[in-house]
Amino acid sequence: MLDQLLNGQLIVSEKNNEKDLFSHWIAHNFHKLSPPDISIKFSAESISLEGIFVAGYQSALHTLFPNKDWWGWSSFLFSEQSDENAEMSPTTLKKDGQVYFLSGSKSWVAHSEYAGRLIVTLKPGNDNPEDTGGVIIRDKDIGVSVNNHNSVKILNNISQGWAIFDRVKVEDNQFFEKSLIREFKKVESNYMILSILSFFLSKKFSIGKKPEDNLKSLCSDYYWHLKKSESESSGKLSSLRVRAKEYILENIEDNVTSSVDWDKDKRLFHMYL
Repeated sequence: MLDQLLNGQLIVSEKNNEKDLFSHWIAHNFHKLSPPDISIKFSAESISLEGIFVAGYQSALHTLFPNKDWWGWSSFLFSEQSDENAEMSPTTLKKDGQVYFLSGSKSWVAHSEYAGRLIVTLKPGNDNPEDTGGVIIRDKDIGVSVNNHNSVKILNNISQGWAIFDRVKVEDNQFFEKSLIREFKKVESNYMILSILSFFLSKKFSIGKKPEDNLKSLCSDYYWHLKKSESESSGKLSSLRVRAKEYILENIEDNVTSSVDWDKDKRLFHMYL
């Protein structure tokens, strides 16, 4: 996949709304790719910042919460904002006999119309098993309700909403370790950076410009470091992140295209840099 990116062989798709992006994901079996390959291929084939977000976000989730049988999108549910008027209450896990039940709510769900796998974090306490960070459930599970915001402030082509849990039954094999919550922000940032670099590189090919060697080198180095285990790459990846961030911030204006709503969505870049 990397060679295809570096040689300008990944074809830009004219798809930038969420429905088309999801259809593109399904049609091309992105779930079968490794996370670094997801990042470079999906972002390179996109024309919008929404494509970058999908590429980086889903790559991070595939890295930390792999499931070879899940073909769709996932969402990481962390934020909570209690609101009694909106039936929003803190997320809790209670044990009833030998069975666990998830209740409460999460205030932000990315891809709320399309994410069928929900990775729900839990705060310490309640009846949480030791070292448990949360549970993985499906949007169609009994007791799960995912709702959509009518308007959003960033990436308005991506559905965003909230979730309510009404005694959702949880099995032992649905728990994940709390260490993964701490890892998520760092892993997501790394894959967003790779996705941004790949997007920049692909757009240069699409307008007939030859990408500079520095950009190709950054893409290649970042890709191969993310292919390695954390113990093998952590030290070198830190210095590479600095180089990549500097390049992105210095070249943002020259690498976005007219199809990108720059004034509104540029915050996406700064969230991960």
